[in-house]
Amino acid sequence: MPGHLSDPEDLNGTVVGSVNSLIVSVGVLAACLSACSPPSPEQHVAAAEKYLSEGQTSSAIIELKNALAAAPQSVQARFLLGKALLDNGAPDSAALELKKAIELPQAPPHVWPTYARALLEAGKSKQLTDELAGKKLSDPAVNADLQTQIAGAWAARGDLDQANQAIAEALRSVPAYSDAMTLRARIVAQQGRPDEAFRILDDVLAKSPASATAWQLRAELLMRVRSDTAGALAAHQKAHQLDPKLLPAAVGPAVILLAQGKLDEAATQIQTLKKQFPASPQGRLLEAQLALQKGDIAKSKELLQPLQKIWPDHPGVLLLAGAQAYQAGSLVQAESLLQRTLINAPTQLIARQLLARTYVRGGQPAKALSTLQPVLAEKGVDAVSLSIAAEAHLQSGDPATAESMYRQAVALDPGNAVTRTALASARIGRGDQDGGVAALKEIAATDSSTVADLALVSTLTRMGRYIDALTAIDALQKKQPDSPSASFLRGGVQLLMGQAQDARSSFGRALEKDPAYFPATAQLAKLDIQDAQPEQAKKRFQDSLKVRPNHLPAQLALLELETRSQASQETLVETATALIRQHPQDLEPRMRLIDLLVSGKALDKALAAAQDAVTAFPSDARAVEALGRLQAATGNANQAEASFSKVSTLDPTSPLGMLRLAELQLANDRRAEAVQSLQRALVIRPDAVAAHQGLIRIYTAEKRVSDAVEQAKALQAARPLEAVGWIVEAELEAARRNDAAAITALRKGLPKQGGNVSAIKLHALLKSKGMNAEAQKVADDWTRDHPSDTGFVFHLGDVALGEHNWKLAIEHYQRVLSLRPQHAGALNNIAWAMVQTKQPGSVAFAEKANQLQPRQPTVLDTLAKALAAENQMPRALEVMKQAVSLRETDSALRLELAKLYVQSGDKAAAKTELQKIAQAPEASAAKSEAQRMLQAL
Repeated sequence: MPGHLSDPEDLNGTVVGSVNSLIVSVGVLAACLSACSPPSPEQHVAAAEKYLSEGQTSSAIIELKNALAAAPQSVQARFLLGKALLDNGAPDSAALELKKAIELPQAPPHVWPTYARALLEAGKSKQLTDELAGKKLSDPAVNADLQTQIAGAWAARGDLDQANQAIAEALRSVPAYSDAMTLRARIVAQQGRPDEAFRILDDVLAKSPASATAWQLRAELLMRVRSDTAGALAAHQKAHQLDPKLLPAAVGPAVILLAQGKLDEAATQIQTLKKQFPASPQGRLLEAQLALQKGDIAKSKELLQPLQKIWPDHPGVLLLAGAQAYQAGSLVQAESLLQRTLINAPTQLIARQLLARTYVRGGQPAKALSTLQPVLAEKGVDAVSLSIAAEAHLQSGDPATAESMYRQAVALDPGNAVTRTALASARIGRGDQDGGVAALKEIAATDSSTVADLALVSTLTRMGRYIDALTAIDALQKKQPDSPSASFLRGGVQLLMGQAQDARSSFGRALEKDPAYFPATAQLAKLDIQDAQPEQAKKRFQDSLKVRPNHLPAQLALLELETRSQASQETLVETATALIRQHPQDLEPRMRLIDLLVSGKALDKALAAAQDAVTAFPSDARAVEALGRLQAATGNANQAEASFSKVSTLDPTSPLGMLRLAELQLANDRRAEAVQSLQRALVIRPDAVAAHQGLIRIYTAEKRVSDAVEQAKALQAARPLEAVGWIVEAELEAARRNDAAAITALRKGLPKQGGNVSAIKLHALLKSKGMNAEAQKVADDWTRDHPSDTGFVFHLGDVALGEHNWKLAIEHYQRVLSLRPQHAGALNNIAWAMVQTKQPGSVAFAEKANQLQPRQPTVLDTLAKALAAENQMPRALEVMKQAVSLRETDSALRLELAKLYVQSGDKAAAKTELQKIAQAPEASAAKSEAQRMLQAL
């Protein structure tokens, strides 16, 4: 070969030897020239076809490359080379060769579906649809194959409507085409209808028992939907027997073995796969995954790095790289890689689950739930997704929903820890608290996973059994000594017990174990704010950003601190805008900007910001819903209606779009249409409380009380474990003076979730009817059985406040503070009662309430009165003016400001405020008093 230098070791000893060899070579060459002409391109192709028929793909590839070296325009050689590369597990290289074949004159039709298949296997579904969507071929069989590949690409991109259209086109070409029907079964399964998917597959296999793709899908569904490992392995084996070149059939068993933790068996399967498909990335991917599961992150990275260079956008490569980053604690990198995985493969369940875990670990439970939403909406949702969602709800401070998530898993697999935990939780939901808790303890003690431990902690916390919850957390920590979760949960329970200082220590220990664990940072900052140390809170978030630069939750928390510190609107908007530029792929900064502009009454700018959000995130229901609200607020009712309708299209599993549409229709006096919208919301979510309540309000306004009561009973049926339906029924019965029925309904709500609201309303109703002894019994029973229920004790304080029993009111509020020292309402009301009784010290309570809830007019009103009572009149006026500026149309607040001006001797300023009240168009007690004061002045 010209320009080629042989290795010195290849030289034949001496110059003489070389010369002799050259002479011999010349003789041999001459003989070949006369008698041994090289094979023709046709002969190379024929040899390649023979090798392919014998399964010797590598040898066939060599022959085909030789053929193309001599005849680069050979369509047949180019097509066979692409197909051989595809069969050898090199879809990227195959796609390049098949693309060249398509571009040659007289390319046969069957090149197109093979090219499409190569793109699909290479993970290039977008390229496939961009190039081939709409392409049709005259040969029915070949066109059916092409349309099926196009449909597979649309499905991989998550566009099931386009996928179904392509399947329909395939079936028009070849009715009952097995590959198209198999793909339809896959889509039906993705939509949460596994039973229907199995029925389609059964029909396909009855008509086409040799369909390897149908057997392969059956294997996947048996594993995912029914957890039938043996059946899945058998189906994979059948698919492999029918089509030895079907790569997923060879990959599937290795995936199952890895999932089962059978690492030695998986290693053997992977080696077999690599021999059969030496050019396939899947073999190397699985080998890297095996290393990762063995805890060898370095080896896993080493194996994956070459693949990342060759296939930077391959979903499998991105997924494993994301898993490596997650395991190494690089959550920002893991998030980015897993997001890219889902962009390329929206239906990749493991990527979605791991991204959700990343968000949970990073203290972003709302994002975790949003990521899992498409899976949770499926009828065939899996136990793993449910457990991740439950953990997110637990982190969000919603143990009731977390418990409900665990219960949902009960039908999936009664034998594993997740479903056994769910079963125990279901017993608790039915009222068997002792039995359910005992079952959870047994599972937690015998199972190595933490599913039961977390469920036990959430259950005991919700029940107010804090000491038992701390014991359960101790057991959890023994299972996860290096995880921050147990310390974080302990801090949460200690807060509920009123042990703020101990909680601080627990949250601090969580950060010692994982400085990037944001939930602990957020809780410590919250405690700083409650202790009037906003600068310390700010420093915590800044320190968190040093550990995880550009971490959006920390940045948003700093923005919230700026808002609480009464920074200028201009500064806040600039900060939010900067976050949008820094995080263009995240909706949250845009939503914050919209909220800031709305709070600043800049509705036109808020509308523009919402329009920008929809432009950036056209398929996000939250953005479209925000746009609809602002369109309605700015008088664009028709546009708002279109937006709310689009919300329902974008998120058909949520009733939000219909609820917003109903609000708009009611505002425009289109009551009948509102009823229809609310009823449609209930079709989507039969337990949607807001939809039930909306219908009840309409029926009540129309004097259809019986219909309203029936709707309340429908709510009870939809949410039998919650008190809300019985509370609504009681309100309706009380409104028509059927006190006995109202009392009965409230009593039925007492033992249910939200029963504290029933208790408060029952106590208030009995008091209002003069049934003081019965009311006192309710109070005694409830406080005895629920000693940590600060809401009920606060209600008792309010009752005493309303009766001007200042001493008793202060006692109740002090009890609230003993349980929750940072309860702003109790602090505010103690200050109010002390002002009424002229007790010194009210300012300290009012100041602390204001620190906890800044910029709240009612809290500022109390603080102003406390300051005036202690002769701090200049500051009292300043605080009261701030309260009025926050609620300018509130005549009662303005009247209090006028009284302070009178008290300070500034009658002119008082007169100005009183005249504003007197000129108000609506009649009110404040207006009448203002007119009397003006006459007196």
